[in-house]
Amino acid sequence: MPQSLEKLTALIKSEILLGEKFLALLEDKKSCIVENQTERMQELTQEENQTIEEIEELGYSRQDLVLDICKKDKYRLTENLGDLLKQLPQSIRTPLQDLRSELLTTFRNIASASQLNAELLKQNMDFTRHMYNRITSADRRVKNGNYQRYPSKKPAGISSATFSNKG
Repeated sequence: MPQSLEKLTALIKSEILLGEKFLALLEDKKSCIVENQTERMQELTQEENQTIEEIEELGYSRQDLVLDICKKDKYRLTENLGDLLKQLPQSIRTPLQDLRSELLTTFRNIASASQLNAELLKQNMDFTRHMYNRITSADRRVKNGNYQRYPSKKPAGISSATFSNKG
């Protein structure tokens, strides 16, 4: 295998490893969402952002390398790995196709885990909003240092200050 394709293979493997690291962070974040560990979620979000930047850089490097391989080996110009693979001889194509499939699967798993975390966060926020609205919208007044729902029931034996026209 030519050196440029070996470099491409190593780059894709690095992307897969970073993707798996990102998946582990998403799993940790899911646990933090469920357990409402906000401080840990903030730490994980910072780690996620750093990992995303690293994945993006590797993706740009992969696209540049694919383009360089196309120019050097006189293939049709493309930055797309799938398009390059179609142009390669079968003996070289198969191992790279397997790596590409693994990379795509990793990215699909990341998308799925991210979507699940987003839904969990939304449910958490909806519940918090619901509870906040219940607490703040209830008409309450203070009586004897205790909060009671308004209108409160009068204890038995206390008469009303209203006049009656009966008898």
